[in-house]
Amino acid sequence: MFLRPLLVLIIAVVVLGSVQSLMWFQRSIPRRQAEDILTVVAEGAFQVRVTLTFDAVGDAFAPESLVIQHEGQELYRSEERIPAGQEVVLEDVEGIKLGENRFYLAAVGSEQPTAQPRAVRIQVLRDGQVIGQQIFWGEPGEPVEGELVVDARWWPGASDE
Repeated sequence: MFLRPLLVLIIAVVVLGSVQSLMWFQRSIPRRQAEDILTVVAEGAFQVRVTLTFDAVGDAFAPESLVIQHEGQELYRSEERIPAGQEVVLEDVEGIKLGENRFYLAAVGSEQPTAQPRAVRIQVLRDGQVIGQQIFWGEPGEPVEGELVVDARWWPGASDE
């Protein structure tokens, strides 16, 4: 008759004691200090070139005709009309790190009806040599957007060390 309540009490004490000792153990573990992340800037002169096959024109909902970003930081933004075939060149792009770099672009075309798909080519150059390029395609009437990942550890002429 007294065995069941006694057994329940013993189990409760064991469970609560285990939880208490786990919490004490977690508090006794030393916390890691926040470490600064070292970012190594890549050497060289970097350029970004963008060429469109359509006229880029902003609209009432997206006034930007062309936006180019690197790692979330805006490199270029235009609300002006950019004619098809005109190359947009960004000289001396800074902040390129050794390793993977992400470039995002978005271009909005005019609403003129056309059956041709739209394309945007983005090139990243290091000391005048292309280290990454990609062509992004879009349907007529839709914005063309995409992300190019460039590895700044490699470039043409680099040794394979």
